[in-house]
Amino acid sequence: MKPSFSRDSFRFLSASLLLLNAGCGKSLTQLFALQPPSSPEVNTPPSVLPAVVPTHGLAPNWNDFVRSSDPEVTCVGTETDCIHGGELRTVFVPDQGSCADLVMIDTLEAFTWTCQLNSGAVKFQGVLKESRSLADLIERKDSVPTWKEAAVTLSRNGAVRGRTQPAHWWTNPLVALPDSTAATVTLSSPSTVYVALLSGPTRGYNVNAPKISIVIPKGITLIGTAGANYNWPSMSVNSPTSSGMLVVAKQPFVSIEGGNDWSFGELPTGDAAHPWSLDGSNLSQNLIAYKNSNYIRIRNLNLTNSAQHSLLPQGSIGMSMRRLNIHGSHFFGIYEADSKYSEYRDLNIYQAANTGLVSFRSDHTAFRNLYFFDDLHGFATGESSNSIADRITARNISSIATSMRSSHGCTYSNFDVSRSGYGLYLYGTSAGNQYRAMTFQNGTENGIVTEGSVSTTLFESILVANNGLSGSSDRDGIQEASVSTGGNIYRNITATNNLGNGLSIQSKGAVLSGILSVNNGGDGIRLAAPSTAVTSSTVMNNSGHGIEQDDATANSGAVYREVSAVNNALDGFHFTQGPSDANLDRISVGDNGQYGMYFGDTALSSSVLLSGDLFFSSNTMTACRLPAGGLTGITDTLCTPGSTSTAVIHSLPSLLANFKGPVIPSAQTGDSRQDYAALFNSPGYWSSLVQSLQAWGKDSGGRGRCLPGELCQIMDFGRN
Repeated sequence: MKPSFSRDSFRFLSASLLLLNAGCGKSLTQLFALQPPSSPEVNTPPSVLPAVVPTHGLAPNWNDFVRSSDPEVTCVGTETDCIHGGELRTVFVPDQGSCADLVMIDTLEAFTWTCQLNSGAVKFQGVLKESRSLADLIERKDSVPTWKEAAVTLSRNGAVRGRTQPAHWWTNPLVALPDSTAATVTLSSPSTVYVALLSGPTRGYNVNAPKISIVIPKGITLIGTAGANYNWPSMSVNSPTSSGMLVVAKQPFVSIEGGNDWSFGELPTGDAAHPWSLDGSNLSQNLIAYKNSNYIRIRNLNLTNSAQHSLLPQGSIGMSMRRLNIHGSHFFGIYEADSKYSEYRDLNIYQAANTGLVSFRSDHTAFRNLYFFDDLHGFATGESSNSIADRITARNISSIATSMRSSHGCTYSNFDVSRSGYGLYLYGTSAGNQYRAMTFQNGTENGIVTEGSVSTTLFESILVANNGLSGSSDRDGIQEASVSTGGNIYRNITATNNLGNGLSIQSKGAVLSGILSVNNGGDGIRLAAPSTAVTSSTVMNNSGHGIEQDDATANSGAVYREVSAVNNALDGFHFTQGPSDANLDRISVGDNGQYGMYFGDTALSSSVLLSGDLFFSSNTMTACRLPAGGLTGITDTLCTPGSTSTAVIHSLPSLLANFKGPVIPSAQTGDSRQDYAALFNSPGYWSSLVQSLQAWGKDSGGRGRCLPGELCQIMDFGRN
């Protein structure tokens, strides 16, 4: 019989051999004396920690607020820097001198605890997790709502070091939400938490005191049956003109909180796993409405079937909406105006008959992680200032996915729009905004359109691909539709497979840098106003010109530097009126279907400065087409530099070989042909990730758009 060894036996045997090898000439007593003593920490019984206390003494209860600038000052609600101190909790740890390896958890699994060391004293501060709300802190016992008892456990390296005694952490009174099947109910007890215990019809609630909370636990659905039950604009029950399920009558520090889960892009259907919290049953105009109700918080709710706007917030400071699903609004999902220092985060808004979210005159307001699906319009702002919109996703938006009217000093980033109408629509009078890291794909209209006066605006790291599916010829990737714009910057833009031009720019003094405009149905870049510069750009395989400049004054002193215009169906460069003092520096022009560079028919005095290395290859017609009146700086159709130019001309058989071309699948990374080439109408096709200087186009680098039924290919437009 073979001997049997346990895992512990092997450990002991291995340790013994190490001791014997290391200990020649020493006794076993001497060897064991060299080992460090075992840590007594695991044998130390856990201590009873001091009680969990409010982090801020002036904010002990739910809906208590203090100033972030001075937590020793309570908020009255008109300030712009209030924080929800009533949520925060602290535990002091007297017998620990370091935060190293200390971990704290609570029995509710509702808080995130952070260790802090201050003058040798250790404490943990707890803040409610993003996925939790007031509903997770309350339970129902014998048909009565009550606070859950809670405690914390402190551990170090897996060993429990201390615990607190279970206790209630808040003292707000909890009462059942009154029955409102027969008439609208006014809630008027400050600091009270009203908990919905039963599903059923409601004629609405009017909140008429500060610091009130309404809790709708998961599984409870309130169904709106009210006709007119509140007055706009007073928000009172007197002389009602509108209908709402939950109406806040100009009261601060109110919260409406549920217990529903939330996942980005998940569209609940009202089943057992995703029950509706408020169902307007197409009768209640608004599910939640409030005006001048500062620091209101709305959390973890599923809302459906408003007869008008699901949420109607107006004129509030510091409001916060998080983790909401808003479905089936018969007009707007959210119709918001005049907010300041507010936040909209983690919202799914879908099947709104008009607009998912519209915000007017927001100031210092943040819109983050919003998903729009199957709405008429998606996300829209007007007259916003100093605000942020980040991580906006839109799918299947019938008309305009995202739009901004007359905004100033705002930052918009990480927009992801596909299968919609217009991707981004800018209009009105706007200045000083930034648009970064955006994709607009598979749209029926333009990827981006600007109208009105849009000036001193930055567009950076943007992809516009396969737009214009409606079939209208002027559907460009990016289109400036107004000449009153000025000073805009386009940096690191990829425009590919759009029906019209890749970029159509009319702004005066525009600067374009790092542009990749390829395989579009029109020109790669069309310039119709005096521009400042086009640099470090590639325009290839377009059905029109590589770059078309059709304004005679637009070339006065304009700089074209490090630009490649290759394999376009018409001219590489097309100057309709002839340039005036344009500077072409380090240019590559070749393999185009007509002229390399066309300098117009005007007899006016024209001039151009050629500098650096200029590469020409086999254009179908001549390298340069000169105007009838001649062109200072170029002497002939071979683009020979004149006396004012310093360029060195290089003639090559073809420039196409200088570009990398089709991306080849890699066996080493497990890629397949399908990852890099597919039929035009393949599902998810245009969403495939491509790297810088890569874009989808016709298979093997053909000119023009890849059309339905054709094989399309990821092409690498980087130089060999």
